[in-house]
Amino acid sequence: MITIFISMVTKLWKPMLIVGLVGTALIYREVIVHQRNSARAQVAKSASQIADLTASNQEFQAAVGECNSKVDSLQADALRAQQALAIQSTAAAERAASLVATANTAAAALGKDQIASSCKGAIQWANQQGPELGRW
Repeated sequence: MITIFISMVTKLWKPMLIVGLVGTALIYREVIVHQRNSARAQVAKSASQIADLTASNQEFQAAVGECNSKVDSLQADALRAQQALAIQSTAAAERAASLVATANTAAAALGKDQIASSCKGAIQWANQQGPELGRW
């Protein structure tokens, strides 16, 4: 039986080699086709992701531009408020200085008045100064 097998192998080695080579070529072709199809699918997926990321990046850049615009607007508003506050502060300081000067003048005038030491004299003096004292 072994001799028959050996004689068959010696006679049919060329056709078996050809069948083996053709089989190997077909298997290799299937592997290559599968890798090609897988690569094409991956390229399509990557292209889709690139398109999505590009759109997302453009939206992000628009949002950043809007935020920058709002920050610039807030900075301008803050500068205007700061300038208005400085003007109001200066005006308030001038008004306070004017009021202090007026009060000092009035106090100086009151200090020069002679008030009688008697109760009746003090009441008469207060009645004369009534309108001026009422402004305090």
